[in-house]
Amino acid sequence: MDSIDTNKSNNTARADHLPGLQQARKDGDPNDQKTPKNPKKTLQSSLISWFLVMALLPLLIIAGLGYQQAHQNLSQSAADNLQVAASAKAQQMKTWFDYRRMDMSSQAENQHNSALLLSLEQGFKSSGETAEQYVRGFGWVSRVDQAQEHLVTVNRRYDYIEDIYLINNEGIILFSVNGGTDLGSNLLKGPLAKTHFADSARFSLQSGHTGFSDLEKYSPANNKLSSFITAPLTDEFGNRIGLIAMQVNLNRIFAATADHSGTRKTRVHYLVGGDGLLRSTLKPQLMGILNADADADILNRKIDTLPILATLNQNNPQKSFSDHPVTSYIGPEGQPVFGTYHRINAFNTQWLLISEIDQLEAMALVDWLTRVTIVVVLMTALLVIWAALYLARRITQPLIALARVSRAASSGETAQPVEVSSNDEIGQLADDFNQMMELRLAHMKVLERAYEETEQALAELAEQKFALDQHALVSVTDLNGTITFVNQKFADVSGYKIGELIGKNHRMVNSGHHPQSFWANMYATLASGDAWHGDVCNMNKQGSLYWVSSTVVPFRSRNGSIQSYVAIRTEITEQKQVESALHEARAIAEGATEAKSEFLANMSHEIRTPMNGVIGMTNLLLDGELTEDQHQRARTIKRSAEALLNIINDILDFSKIEAGKLQLEPIEFD
Repeated sequence: MDSIDTNKSNNTARADHLPGLQQARKDGDPNDQKTPKNPKKTLQSSLISWFLVMALLPLLIIAGLGYQQAHQNLSQSAADNLQVAASAKAQQMKTWFDYRRMDMSSQAENQHNSALLLSLEQGFKSSGETAEQYVRGFGWVSRVDQAQEHLVTVNRRYDYIEDIYLINNEGIILFSVNGGTDLGSNLLKGPLAKTHFADSARFSLQSGHTGFSDLEKYSPANNKLSSFITAPLTDEFGNRIGLIAMQVNLNRIFAATADHSGTRKTRVHYLVGGDGLLRSTLKPQLMGILNADADADILNRKIDTLPILATLNQNNPQKSFSDHPVTSYIGPEGQPVFGTYHRINAFNTQWLLISEIDQLEAMALVDWLTRVTIVVVLMTALLVIWAALYLARRITQPLIALARVSRAASSGETAQPVEVSSNDEIGQLADDFNQMMELRLAHMKVLERAYEETEQALAELAEQKFALDQHALVSVTDLNGTITFVNQKFADVSGYKIGELIGKNHRMVNSGHHPQSFWANMYATLASGDAWHGDVCNMNKQGSLYWVSSTVVPFRSRNGSIQSYVAIRTEITEQKQVESALHEARAIAEGATEAKSEFLANMSHEIRTPMNGVIGMTNLLLDGELTEDQHQRARTIKRSAEALLNIINDILDFSKIEAGKLQLEPIEFD
């Protein structure tokens, strides 16, 4: 909205200055009315001379600029094509690692795997044998025989999995699908302790996250290029009991480095680690299958091109890389290339995907364009000379008339038409000019109306946004939950500054109040493309809880895939507090009612017992010899006692009604 206001002010300033400029043109150009000082030098000869000079000079300048522009365009085109190809390759590799993360999470959460590791750990401790002896004994075989079916099936189903391991917290490999020579070995101690596999295992045990071992020549696999993915295993109570590890091949990654476009013969893609050594070959093989020469380059050849040397920090091989634009430099084979690189995050390991193309191939069209440009310039120069000689006499007078009217139009006299009587292109130009001036007036009115409508729409939009910001907490996150936008209301309620929220994961305000199933239901709803509604308990920066009524909507890209989540929330903390207070008050009231009912029941029972005694003794008294006056008093006592007993029975009936235990008694009546 600021840029619109600025443009408006600029337009207003230009409009305000326009009358003065028009008046200056009317009053400040007396030379426009002067006749040429040299009558022998006609306008026609001057026009021909200047037409030739001004036509040829720009052509020469344009020819030179055209060459430079062509060179720049070709360079930019090559850079753009390389960047697109490199981005596609990088995305393909990132997707592969994302799927591996999901595969590992699925296996790490599988209780069959945890149960197998716990069983093997128990058998190992009770056997009293060394790990190497235990994994080759009958006890190990009997425990693995039926329990390994799931892991064997997984190993066979996925072509990228070479082997699957189960490792306890001490680093001992207690299970391997293939049963290699490393079964029973200790990753954290002994010969394998210095392998990348061991480093990845330490990372997962210490951090609790999925780790990647990078590429290495693994000695138990006959020094075959191997990579390992590790993830922590937990029991049903959430206690970490060890690791599950997969030995994976990177054939899909190697295949992704191949360029199958067929249009760029020298375009290559290859991977470099944080130590500057190759993680793939400079000459990718079909379907990612490496030959002996390619395998020899990996982990042996160091890339020492200037951009790589400037990027890699030798003291910190795990430096966090950033994507780099296309630049020109000397490639690893000593030839000038255009190159770029992208960061590939392989869990706790980072690689660089480097994409390059020879400059000679990328700029092959420059020589051809140079020759074509020279020919075009020469032909155009000849055509301009001929056109200048032929048309000079025909266009002089009409142009003078058109120039005169144009000056008048520039001074604000838009009502003055061009009067040209010729029926050729000049006459058509005059008609078009007159029509243009009419359309200009109409367009100015339309633009003024459109500008007013735009200003009104922007003002309404600003009011609506202001109203929304005053009422709701608005945030936008990507698919991983990383915050990309929040409004000020969100920042005020959460206690964080906007700068502290942008780029952070939305879990930073998670209070831990809700179970995991609550969030699983939310993400399942969003993944299906539906909006999710619910009340959420969050925690602000000061550690206080607050409630929000949330509506989360998935936003889709043009291709239909979900690209972000937009959440609109209303704070309902006070409402939740009122509901809690009402619930407590209701519980207190119900308790008081129950106590009252119990009191009435006890009181009625305790009073009714002596009253029955009074009535019984009165009946005995009435059966004896009494005077008339005594007999009358005894009957009065009996009637009063019976009336009081009826009242007590009624009270007891009320208490039974409140307790829900009232029973009907059939009594005969007339």
